Parts: sequence; structure tokens; C-alpha cells
Amino acid sequence: MLVTTNGKDSPKASPRCHPYGQCGSRLYLPVDAMVEPELTESQMEELLEGTDVIYMWHPATGLVGFEPTDALRLSDLLELPPERHESCDAAEPGIHFPNCLMSVTPKQQVSIEQFLKEAGDDIGLESSHLDGLPSSAHPPSRSLNQRMKRISLAAAARILSWFHRGKEDPAIRPFQSDPTSKHGLVSWIFRRLKAIDWANLQEKRNRAIDKLLQMLEQNPDTGLRFALPILDHKSHRGQTPPMVQLGEQKVDFSIHSLASGGPVDIWDIHFSAKQRLIELYRQLANREIHLGRYRRAAFILGNLLGDLCGAVSVLKAGGYWRESAQICRDLLNAPLLAANCLTEGGLWSEAAPLYEELGMYEKAGDLYAKSEQQELAQKAYRRAVEQCLTHSDFLSAARIHWEKLHLPREAITILDQGWSSSSQARQCLEEIFRLLGQLGEHALVSKRIAELFDRYQSDAQGVVTVAVLAQVACSYPDHTIRTSAKDAVRVL
Repeated sequence: MLVTTNGKDSPKASPRCHPYGQCGSRLYLPVDAMVEPELTESQMEELLEGTDVIYMWHPATGLVGFEPTDALRLSDLLELPPERHESCDAAEPGIHFPNCLMSVTPKQQVSIEQFLKEAGDDIGLESSHLDGLPSSAHPPSRSLNQRMKRISLAAAARILSWFHRGKEDPAIRPFQSDPTSKHGLVSWIFRRLKAIDWANLQEKRNRAIDKLLQMLEQNPDTGLRFALPILDHKSHRGQTPPMVQLGEQKVDFSIHSLASGGPVDIWDIHFSAKQRLIELYRQLANREIHLGRYRRAAFILGNLLGDLCGAVSVLKAGGYWRESAQICRDLLNAPLLAANCLTEGGLWSEAAPLYEELGMYEKAGDLYAKSEQQELAQKAYRRAVEQCLTHSDFLSAARIHWEKLHLPREAITILDQGWSSSSQARQCLEEIFRLLGQLGEHALVSKRIAELFDRYQSDAQGVVTVAVLAQVACSYPDHTIRTSAKDAVRVL
């Protein structure tokens, strides 16, 4: 937008505006620019097309032309839009869902004996794996493949966890026999753990990684379902039994998996393969961002790469403000960033308590006021005033009373305290006269000027009084007060 004046006025422009000057009759240039080589006005007119078109040189866009119909006066920007006759009561109520999930129970109860009997050697045959990926150049031996299919380490770990939690349950006492006995539950688990061919475990995993890399390059949407996280597992809680197949997962961001800190199965990946995985993950994250699928991009950055800051930026770009704030607060230990995320997303009532926890009471009060919670806003503002007075910041305390609580008398009382006993003496005295002038309390101002003769107790305070009264003598809106202030300055 190019703004021109009549040449006589010099308006106060924002620092973000760039000053332009007129070159010739129809060209505007930045004031720090020049035309090279220099042109006469007639040469410039020949180069500029049209006779009524106004041109300006934009620093980034280049030469821009404005037709006469593009010109607007200031009054054109203040006109009301035309009234529209439309119905505003056509909204229909949506489907109401329960607010919270109370419980989840199995449809059919299975006893422990029946579960162990039916599991047998076929546990884990239907678990998700990478069978849909291209075959590796070196398939594993048939015997190893058969042995691994007969073992479900995840099920074994789950049973073992259940065994330790239910020591007092009478239903499992028959299985808490001697581990060396034939029917002992622990013995049942360890017999299957011994069936693992540890020598070929890493080879099997390397083949799975090779298949994953191929799929990420050829069919990324499917490959992401089996993607292996490249995370720092310092916060994990134990380790699960080792697996040789990559499980299937939903390609959607989940903060629960990042914050749960459960047991993990750590894979030893070769450096070159790990770097290639990271490179492909970054490329796919950028691809999802360009496609507008921000949750999938956040899944890659947060759940696969552990780049929480990148996940926060992507979620904010997609408008997922609550999840961004939850990451900042719970995982990054940055409550201020979390509060800023909620504020930026318009979730003021949720951001205000976070600001209160951080001791930013005035900010919290502003957000409560925006969300029309006036009682909470008043409490937050008063706590902000107490905080300011604790730090001897009388100016800020008075400003909150004046602007936020709308209590000018209390504001002047606080400024009186600051004038008599703080390092903000001059600013407090200036603010007292400014507020009284806005309130039109000229008689009270005249009284205060007379009192100042006796109130200052040192030469330094007297110098401050002279400086402030000199300012009042020049800028106070009432002529009588300006005259009395001049006399007071001379006497002091």
C-alpha cells in the first residue's frame, strides 16, 4: 500500500513504514534509493507506460503500477459494508458424545488355564510385521523363521508382568510352583526364551531394516506404518524381550507414546543405515508438511526422530495448540512456551492459569478479561499489584490500578508512596500530575503544588520537584495551573 499526502502535512508514521519520495511526476522511490543512470523527466515519462498510472518501486516485488481506480481516500476505508439480509439461526445441534470413557472390559472372560492351553506354540503368528515389504536379498534360514514364529516374547513379558502383579490372587497360585517343575509358569516362560537363536537375532534385524529402507523409498505411506523410532531411550522403564519384526503402528502423532516412558526394545542399527533412516524421515516430514498433513509430520519428527521442538512448530502450523502446549510443558519443561502456545491459539482460559503459576499475574488477568472471567481477572490484577509493590515498582502498580482495575484514586495513593520513598520519585510525581490532569482535578493539583514547598526533605528531592513543576508549567492543560507552577518553580 502506498500512502500519499497533500505535501503540507507530515503525519506520524509507524517505524514499520518505509519512507518514499516522488521522482518526477509519476514515480515513487524509497528515500534511500536513486535511479541509475540518471534520467530526465521526459525520458522517464517515455519509459513509463500509460499517462495516468502511478508507479512505485517495491524493494522486493519491483516496479508496481496503480491505476486511477486503485486510489482510495481515507474516508473510503471508514465506510460500512453493505447490510446483508441473511438468516443466522440455521445452525443444527451436532451429535453429543460422552465426556469421558468410564471403563473398558472384554466381551468374553478367559481363564488363565484356558489362555495358556490355547496359546501353545502359535503365540504371535498374527502379529503385525513386514511381510508386505520386498524380500531381502538374503532371506533367513527356514529353521530360524519357524522358531521365531513359535515365540511371542511380547506375550511372555505380558504374562510375566501379570504374574508378579497378581501374587495374592488365588487363581494363579497353582502356577507359582517351583520354576524347575514341569507346570511352573516361570519355567514355561523361560523354556520359550531359550528357544531364541541369539546368534542370528542381529542378522534378522538387519534384514528388517533393509526392507524398511526399501519401502520408505518406494512406498513411503506403507513404510511409515512400520517405521522404527530413532530416539534417545534414556527415560525408558526397562526393556521388552527382543523382537526381530517391526510392528505396525498408526501414522498419527501421539504424545502418550512420548510421555509414557514404558519398556522399549532397543535395536542396534549400523551407523550408515541409521543416517539413511534419519535422512528419509526428514524428507518425508517435509513432504507431509507440504501436503498439509501436519499430524503425520509431527509423528515423524516427534515419535520417530525425537525432535520435539520441530514437532511443536509443525503442530502449531496445523493449529493443534493444546498438543503443542502439552509437549512444551510436560516434555520440554518450558511452561512459558506452553502458555504462549495456548495464548496464540486463542485458548485464553487455559493459558491464564499457566501464567499465574509462573508469577505473570498481569498477563493472566488480561487473558481472564478476554475470556470474560472478570472475577478471576480482578484477583489476578490485585496479585500483580502486590507483586509490584513487593519489588518497589510503584509505577507499574499504579498503572495496573489505573488501566486494568479502573481505580484512579488508589493509583494516585500508590504514586504518593513512591514519590516520598523510592528511586522512582520523579516518575511518580510526573504521573500524579498527569493523572490528575486527565481527571480534571485542577483544584487538587493547585493544592498539591502548594504542599510541595514543605514536602521535600533534601536538596536532591527539591531538584526533582523543580524539574517536575517546570514540566507542569509547560504542558498542563489548565492555564491557571501552569501560571502557579511557574511561580512555584521560581520560588523553589
